[in-house]
Amino acid sequence: EETAAKTLLGQLGSVTGATAQTFTTWDGFAASHAYYNQAGNNDLKTRANEIVGKFLPGATDLLSGAAGVNGPYRIEATYVRRSASRSIVVIAIMPAASFDQNETFELADVAGGSALAQFGDTTSAKCQLFKTDETPKIDFVWIVDCSGSMSSYQNAVGTAGTQFLAQLENANIDWRMAGMCANPNVVTQAVTSNREGFREFTTNEATIKSWFQSGGPSPAFYTSGSGERVLHTAKALIQQRFTSPNFSGAQTIRADAALVFLLLGDADDQYPGNCSSNSYDTVAQLNSFFDNYKGTQGASKLQMHGILCMQGLSSDGITGSTSSCGESQCSPHRAISVVNHLGGVKGNIYEVQNLGTTALTPILTNIMSAATSGTSTYTTEHAPIAATMKLAIDPSTQIYGASCNKNDVQRSRSNGFDYDGTTQRILFYGDCRPRQAGKDIAISYRYWNDITSDPNGVDENCTAPLEWSVEQNNCVCPSDCGGNDPNPVVTPQSFQPRAALGTPYYCDAKTCAWTCTADCGGCPANYQCNTASCDCHCVQTITCGPGRVFDPASCDCVCDVATLAANIPENYQVDESLCGYTCQPNCGGCTDGTSCNQSLCVCTGGFN
Repeated sequence: EETAAKTLLGQLGSVTGATAQTFTTWDGFAASHAYYNQAGNNDLKTRANEIVGKFLPGATDLLSGAAGVNGPYRIEATYVRRSASRSIVVIAIMPAASFDQNETFELADVAGGSALAQFGDTTSAKCQLFKTDETPKIDFVWIVDCSGSMSSYQNAVGTAGTQFLAQLENANIDWRMAGMCANPNVVTQAVTSNREGFREFTTNEATIKSWFQSGGPSPAFYTSGSGERVLHTAKALIQQRFTSPNFSGAQTIRADAALVFLLLGDADDQYPGNCSSNSYDTVAQLNSFFDNYKGTQGASKLQMHGILCMQGLSSDGITGSTSSCGESQCSPHRAISVVNHLGGVKGNIYEVQNLGTTALTPILTNIMSAATSGTSTYTTEHAPIAATMKLAIDPSTQIYGASCNKNDVQRSRSNGFDYDGTTQRILFYGDCRPRQAGKDIAISYRYWNDITSDPNGVDENCTAPLEWSVEQNNCVCPSDCGGNDPNPVVTPQSFQPRAALGTPYYCDAKTCAWTCTADCGGCPANYQCNTASCDCHCVQTITCGPGRVFDPASCDCVCDVATLAANIPENYQVDESLCGYTCQPNCGGCTDGTSCNQSLCVCTGGFN
């Protein structure tokens, strides 16, 4: 993915200073983290839209208007392979003029890997305490191709030496540096007897730079040798020098130091012109050897980075041309394969041939940043989202200078701290480096929770009325079925043929549709629920007593007024409330001289 993406970016403007580092994302996927410088002078938004067009032709809803700033550009990118059918690309871009290696973190916060999660993952907060530790030790070892084609490359490293050595001095590490030519047959020999031999560990800038440029206090690397076996030299150094009791002090690595190999070569690791010699270790054997060393020394005790020929590589990043950079290359590329396996940073030596120090400086800067942060003892419990990090140091802690707010340490590689998302480690820089062990460091951050099990992601575009649920990681029905509640508003004044406050409909979560309840929300006596129409219908289920008939309108037994009226006795009237007869007023009309006897409903008195 990274190799293919770099090709696409190069179609918009030449890409230089490229480095790439393989790592595993916080949720367990294979990934690559890369930096590029890209040429161009058009508007930043225009370039961003062009990049989108390269990766997604025909894309719509692009950035509108102008950013008001122009290229050239600095790009940081993360490529994640989630499955055989899905890769994720995150690219952050800004004008190169605004980029400061030590102070600009906007690119890293977007495209450094820590901000990327799969849709549906959630975040949590964490406050973590550390104790300040002893300064970590790193022993760097340059292994340099000393064949005749390497003179310009070696000189470029020497020219860039002041900057990358200053970078090491400012980091919270105790470092030394050694070097030798890529010849595994002379790893036990000193440079005083063989220019391809071992240059002892030192921190002296003039001495280190003189290895790459003649005229200094130490012999420069040979450029007429046959040493092109960078990987086998690293293996031989471990076997014959670094684990041997015959060497001590500056002649070998320190027991408590991390070993960091820096490979520099334009040819692949091979016997001259032979990538398949029977006496040659395979890539798998080399990977196994270095893994075993890490297993005995500790995972953070071995790193390998390389400035190697990356021209002519296929899209897989390891196979390709066998004659690039004017030298023989193996396919698959052996040195790149091992650096990838060990999670190292790779830079393209071919750029150095064309651009010299201009291309080499950012490559070395990224390599040194990865090397120093990768050996830090401050490893977070979870993988922080870098932009959310806040850090404080115990105010009583002795530090290297006054330009550090211990109550709120700034994110800075000048005087502050930084976080490496590929190794999940924190490193202090400049004045903020602790001078004493055992003091408290507090860091707060948010981190991702991996709750998405499908590497191909989920379809978060739910069909209405379904809505996405982060908790359930799926499309679910909302509690109101998306609205349009069909239940009637029941008031005391309104007549509803159902229980006073019953609701006939409920939201069925399975179908996400309003569905009638089995009793239509509570039908009154003598009513039955018709779920098709969700109405209560009157059904005679009772037998009425004498003088009563069933009335469908009221769905109850009512007085049979008609029958009563047809059989009304004299002087009586029908009383519906009693479902019987009552005497008419004045017994229906008594004559003068008579009076109404209500109990008998007859007129009494008068003359016969």
